[in-house]
Amino acid sequence: MMRTRIYRIMAFAILALAGMNNANAQGLYTAGQTIKGDGFTYVVEEPWIEEGGRFLPILDIRLRSANNTFTGIAPRNNGVLISSADRAIPITSDDNIFKKFDRIINAVLSSTDKQNTNGSILSIEVAINSKTGKIIDVEFYMDINSGFAKIAPEKYYQIETQLKQQVTYSINSVGCTYNYNHDGWSYYGTWFRQPVL
Repeated sequence: MMRTRIYRIMAFAILALAGMNNANAQGLYTAGQTIKGDGFTYVVEEPWIEEGGRFLPILDIRLRSANNTFTGIAPRNNGVLISSADRAIPITSDDNIFKKFDRIINAVLSSTDKQNTNGSILSIEVAINSKTGKIIDVEFYMDINSGFAKIAPEKYYQIETQLKQQVTYSINSVGCTYNYNHDGWSYYGTWFRQPVL
């Protein structure tokens, strides 16, 4: 009788621990969720491959501001839809941009965040003002159970805010005729690379 009770307690403890580990594996974000914080409201969505004529990263969820201007709006040149090939031309995405993205991400994430995200991918898409070269919108893409899905939304808001304040693109005369320009980066644990689209 006592032995049976001990086995039941042990079985319950093992199931409880397994449940806690499962809960820890789950990230903070669920598609359809709205997250309100100090100065921001984020929505969590399931991204799709093509949106408004542009390619999006194929990851589980997209985290973006509810106030984004260009989410779902196709890039246009004087009202004409721009092809993917043409969109790569009008902006300068050079090593200085790379370094600014890298510096901002690394400053916001703690050493624990970096350890927890090792081996995970975070993709960042930005919409860029065609006249000023400043970032207007920022969208984050991640796998729902990755280390990046365990980072608090306040940190993503810090990254978004700093990108908007510190990063300026060079836009050529063609890009100035677009309703907006865009760029994208992928962050792999502790380093960036520009994705091949």
